[in-house]
Amino acid sequence: MPKKKLIFLIIFYTSMLTLLGQSDFREGFIITPKNDTIYGSIDYPSNARGYDLCLYKDESGIKEFSPDQINGYGFSNDKFFQSDIIDNSFVEALVLGHANLYKINESFYVNKGDEIILLESKNNDIKWKRLVAYLISDCLQSPNSLASDLNFNQRDITNIIIEYNKCQGSDFIVFNTSKPWTQIKFGLIASLTKSSIKMKDGLGTYPFLTDSYNSLFPTFGLLAVLSSPRVSERVSFQTELHFSKSRYIGSAHLSTSQQIHDVKIDLSTLSIPLSLKYSLPERKYGIYFQGGTSYNHYLKKASEMYSERIDGEEILTSFYDQPIEFNQYAVGFWGGVGVSRSVKYFKASLSFRYGYLLEVVKLLLIKANDRQFSINLILIRS
Repeated sequence: MPKKKLIFLIIFYTSMLTLLGQSDFREGFIITPKNDTIYGSIDYPSNARGYDLCLYKDESGIKEFSPDQINGYGFSNDKFFQSDIIDNSFVEALVLGHANLYKINESFYVNKGDEIILLESKNNDIKWKRLVAYLISDCLQSPNSLASDLNFNQRDITNIIIEYNKCQGSDFIVFNTSKPWTQIKFGLIASLTKSSIKMKDGLGTYPFLTDSYNSLFPTFGLLAVLSSPRVSERVSFQTELHFSKSRYIGSAHLSTSQQIHDVKIDLSTLSIPLSLKYSLPERKYGIYFQGGTSYNHYLKKASEMYSERIDGEEILTSFYDQPIEFNQYAVGFWGGVGVSRSVKYFKASLSFRYGYLLEVVKLLLIKANDRQFSINLILIRS
């Protein structure tokens, strides 16, 4: 890898990690060891740090509280964390009632009476299902059947504990209910893409080929963002559908044989980029990172070549149809960074992406990859 690219990647990822660690203070409260509630700004936990530390901010500055210093902290109509369930750690309270449900990282704790039972899934072990069946067996009918239908995720386990508390007829609290389990938002995307198809003909098999064929073209499309705000506000899955028409031009000059080969390529492409998206806390503007894979289906793939050869005092011209044959589809990967801002009923963003498509042509002994850089304007319905 060239030294400049390596330096760029180091700077980029260092900056990204710094941004990922930035704080997100929101109105909240802490509960003292004397069960007094003190209101202020709390750093909203989006990763494992929230289980280890509470950052509290008031007029005097930022204070750090560990699990042995406070009984808990939380946010109105949102998340709540307790420190009295396991040693030296906060846990997120999901349901409080006859049976209490807590979460820490990818594991869950159920507290019923004097019992605190850990639910965890390792290597597809179903021991946790037997524990759930045991916990609900004193009220719900067919506990084994109910437990066997569960998946090990926050939604399924929360819902079964809610059903158990309803069965017991006890009052219970479910946290974070203002946020949906599943949310889908739709949007539009318009892009300006610079594409360069790089040809590697190490053996000189095709003398009419040049090193690269370049194009600058617009792209238009639709997108859908799938997320689970109840579980994470920052992580989402994005799928897109793009359509573009592009023309590539390249010229090969062979001084030894006094030949010129001018090649024109016309493509109509249907692209399906898929990505994971991580959004930083939005203040006036938001920043997000994306990365994923892309599938390109070529609806039209035409090429033609005009060749000129000097023969004495004559210039001989030839025309060739389809000198370069493209594969029906190409797959690759891409990544990008964007800046967003909420505007009335939409969230508008501007993003920059780099993509790399593999093996776009099917010429024997030729390696051809398509490198794309795009600037994208995106509108997503709020």
